[in-house]
Amino acid sequence: MKPSLMSGIEVLGVIGIISNIFQLIDFSVDVYERAKAFSQDVNDIPKAFRNTSEVLPLVKSALQQTQARMTEGEVDVETCQALRKVLDGCEATVAKLKDIFHNVL
Repeated sequence: MKPSLMSGIEVLGVIGIISNIFQLIDFSVDVYERAKAFSQDVNDIPKAFRNTSEVLPLVKSALQQTQARMTEGEVDVETCQALRKVLDGCEATVAKLKDIFHNVL
């Protein structure tokens, strides 16, 4: 039996969350890059921030692939529901990261 596909509203909701995460990731990477440009030594920037700036583009790439599959209707309802929970948490975490980058750097 073929799994049921998501409704258009469900797809739009998850894609909206993914888009928000993209913006937060782009902001965080941009803040890191600006801090790196103003620093005399990259080692002046905390290692956790350097590591995060390397991981965020990978997260964005994975989310872009997921978004493309969803747009093509390749994601079933169960997967969408699971993704929504994960993405809600991811969105909150990346928003906190944005605040940390903004306040520290």
